[in-house]
Amino acid sequence: MLAVYFINAIGAIAGLCFLISYFATALKDERKKLQEEKEKTTAQDAQLVKQHASLELLQQQTQQMLGRVEVLFGQQVSEEIAKEMLASEQEIDAKDYEATIMFMDIRNFTDFADQHATPEIAEFQNTLFGELIDIVKAHHGVVLQVLGDGIMAVFGAPVVSEQHARFGLLLLWRCFRKWRRWA
Repeated sequence: MLAVYFINAIGAIAGLCFLISYFATALKDERKKLQEEKEKTTAQDAQLVKQHASLELLQQQTQQMLGRVEVLFGQQVSEEIAKEMLASEQEIDAKDYEATIMFMDIRNFTDFADQHATPEIAEFQNTLFGELIDIVKAHHGVVLQVLGDGIMAVFGAPVVSEQHARFGLLLLWRCFRKWRRWA
């Protein structure tokens, strides 16, 4: 009888050893899978961090570029017109407008340029055209072109205005009063 108990005990111990071995192997396999998943996740996290940094850099560059575009656009177009153009869902197509176009150039500019150094000429033009562009914008106009000693602006397009001629004349009157000493 003792032999039966002994055999049963050995069988139970063998069964327990088998179960322990089985679960240890299974646990080892699961631990290995978890470690592989952790390494994979860590690599993915590092990749996501790099992508996030890259996207942040692209976003910064885009914001800087948009800022530059806004500044350049703002030099030519009043804030009111810029907002209307940017808010438009449609493309800006060629259209017919009733508008006022102003052409203006600096009288005797060639003589002035012949008598002054290049930096002085550039400063004079930048000052004059900078002020003139501000005046055009203040009168709801759009500067179409600054070329050499001339400027071309339009009133009443692309934003329609019934008072386009009035705005153009007001601008000319203001310019004449401001710079009459050069007239």
